[in-house]
Amino acid sequence: MTSQPIHFYRPSETTDLPEPEVWPVKEILELYELPFTELMFRAQEVHRANFPSGQVELNSLISLKTGACTEDCGYCPQSIHHNTDVTPSKMLDMETILAAARRAKELGANRFCMGASGRSPNDRDFKKYLEIVRAVKALGLETCMTLGMLKEEQAQQLKEAGLDYYNHNLDTSPDYYNTIISTRNYQDRLDTLGRVRKAGIKVCCGGIIGMGESREQRAALLSQLANLNPYPEAVPINHLIPIKGTPLENMKPLDPLEFVRTIAVARIIMPQAKVRMSAGRAELGEAIQALCFLAGANSIFYGEKLLTTDNADAAEDRALLAKLGLKPFEGLMSKPVCQGCQSMTTMTIEILYHNEGENPDEWLPALRTALPEANIRQWQAGDAAPADYALVWHPPEGLLENRKGLKAVFNLAAGVDALLASGSVPEDVPVFRLEDAGMAIQIAEYAVYAVLRFFRRFDGYARLQEQREWGFLPPYSRKDFTVGIMGMGVMGKAAAEKLRLFGFPVKGWSRTPKQIEGVDCCHGKAGLADFLKDLKVLVCLLPKTPETVHILNASLFERLPDGAFVVNLGRGDLLEEKDLLKGLETGKIRAAVLDVTAVEPLPEDHPFWGHPDITLTPHIAGLTYCEETVAVVAESIRQLECGKTPSGLVDRNLGY
Repeated sequence: MTSQPIHFYRPSETTDLPEPEVWPVKEILELYELPFTELMFRAQEVHRANFPSGQVELNSLISLKTGACTEDCGYCPQSIHHNTDVTPSKMLDMETILAAARRAKELGANRFCMGASGRSPNDRDFKKYLEIVRAVKALGLETCMTLGMLKEEQAQQLKEAGLDYYNHNLDTSPDYYNTIISTRNYQDRLDTLGRVRKAGIKVCCGGIIGMGESREQRAALLSQLANLNPYPEAVPINHLIPIKGTPLENMKPLDPLEFVRTIAVARIIMPQAKVRMSAGRAELGEAIQALCFLAGANSIFYGEKLLTTDNADAAEDRALLAKLGLKPFEGLMSKPVCQGCQSMTTMTIEILYHNEGENPDEWLPALRTALPEANIRQWQAGDAAPADYALVWHPPEGLLENRKGLKAVFNLAAGVDALLASGSVPEDVPVFRLEDAGMAIQIAEYAVYAVLRFFRRFDGYARLQEQREWGFLPPYSRKDFTVGIMGMGVMGKAAAEKLRLFGFPVKGWSRTPKQIEGVDCCHGKAGLADFLKDLKVLVCLLPKTPETVHILNASLFERLPDGAFVVNLGRGDLLEEKDLLKGLETGKIRAAVLDVTAVEPLPEDHPFWGHPDITLTPHIAGLTYCEETVAVVAESIRQLECGKTPSGLVDRNLGY
């Protein structure tokens, strides 16, 4: 038998666990050889000192992708080197994974563990793994993954996605390792553990006993684990399940009491770790499992399947725990779903979706990933089933009327005038609009573009180019190029902030008083004349309400200095179109940029099309992006479920 030295991994980064004392193999072997009752007594002393409640952690495990592994681990039926009954499968879809996670939580699991076969994850699969971590975390479960060897940047990305634990077992002792596996070496395992630790992810690391190793080699495995700095937070001890077609299929079963001794020794030398009875537990029977709990095991896999092998039934586990008077760990399942919240609903949320003009193949998967605790369905004609929330844009008749159970309606855009005018939302149901979701920066960009277009006279140079004339236009003075923004909500503030960075004097007008640093703020009808009197550019970002319809009219234009520029990014109905045309004709208005019009699409015979001083864009100043919108709506729903009121609540009396 070839031997190799034991390497003790010493990462520089530490965690909250205490600095472990060094455990030589010799001292661990001495623990193994204690009389059974003495060993159990010592293990129980350590266990009670560190886990006085005696609770048991429940973990559920799912195989995300099975088989076709290029490694040749002698115990594993997923290896391509072995002739087993395992059929390779593609990665599970998100809905299947989340359904399993929800079921695990319903059964009382604290942590949802996910494994994928293979030596290491490829880039395509890895992106999906990150999405899965985020989605399972949103359910309020701790997450653990085992994906093989990791690069440093992959470990960091998993940490950023919210992964709590990474499982990477050492399997056996260093000197027995190449007897079981030849396609990788021990240092490969240690290197990945180091990268996981460096990223700040908790470590789940253990091994398999009963693969033909000696007791001394079992002690060497535990020594390796205990001398990691720090030792793993979770230590799974697996009892070999000999599987037909693998090199270990005829391995003689290990004495069950040796398994109990291993649990007891692990508890003594890693006092604060969660020591887990993992694979092979079902074959041990209740009596041996009870001894393992007595020896310090305080974690089990819970459910009927461990990757490709059978496990104890969940009902049987609950019955055994009840028989032994053991209770699951508390306080691990209810991760907050919104900032500062300490509870989360365990009921499924029903969400109805209709988004006219958008691709549901993009939006529905994104919503289901962001809200894994919800059942999300696209509205179909005749759907009258209850719903907790409706996410809509231009909802057809029959979608909202008389809908039972509605807690709120989310308008999937900033403007709610059409939704409110439809009269389809029940009076007692709150309506939320998108205040930002990535639109504020777009609006700010557009406003800066329009102002710079006029300030740098790009519109004039474009006209010179059309005339094939190489000419010079005198520049404007920046200090006299005052920009006024009507509507100082989220969008208006963002636009003002960006315009100030270019050195423009900025004024703001709103219905109610505002105080914004660096912005000369006016408000109400009384403040409108003062707001308008010295503007060079008027940018309108107002919502459509009865008070704002046709607010951009001849009377308002008359209060502007001659030759002012007008930019409308609000609603088309805010502009009296004939008054703009008249203002352009007289020179009161120098030019206009319009992203919105009263009728959209603009009719082919409309005079705006051919007007030399009007620039048109087709309502694209603030587009609704799927990813940003879904994130905002998901967080708002979670806040509502936690009894909070998110931003964006529409005042129906004001119309926004």
